[in-house]
Amino acid sequence: MNEKLIILYGSLFSLLSSELAVYREMEGFLQREKKAIILSSLPVLIDHNLMKEEMVNRAAVLERSRMEVVRQIADHLHIQPEGINLSRLTSSLQVPQQERLHRFQEELKEIALRIKSLNQENQRLAESSLLYEKGWLDYFRQLLSPQKGYVSNGQMQRGSVNGKLINRRG
Repeated sequence: MNEKLIILYGSLFSLLSSELAVYREMEGFLQREKKAIILSSLPVLIDHNLMKEEMVNRAAVLERSRMEVVRQIADHLHIQPEGINLSRLTSSLQVPQQERLHRFQEELKEIALRIKSLNQENQRLAESSLLYEKGWLDYFRQLLSPQKGYVSNGQMQRGSVNGKLINRRG
């Protein structure tokens, strides 16, 4: 393997290591976000969204850099860019580097699945919290201004005063 290819693979390994670090940080962050959702801490959730956006931007920059390095390696190996992936790159590596690249690939797959699972779980929790809050708001709205309507026998329903929070007589 020539010197330029060694440098390119070194850059690739460095970028993959940085990507894994960002994804690990995001995984821990999503676990903390779950606690914030459970505690219904809006200020913490707002901060988390800002930090999450920053992490996603960092991951995107690293991914673009990785794709560029992979393209350069493909050019050097005379492989068409459409057919290039990490598995295909292992053929030009020695056994220890092949194993290292394979480990990066496996770790990236595993952490991507865990992040996807945490995101789905946090989404379900957030949706449940919103439905719960909406139910309470509807309940209080009904207490403050009960709606009159017709009951099943066609008579006018009287406004409920049970549980009324505010009495207008004073």
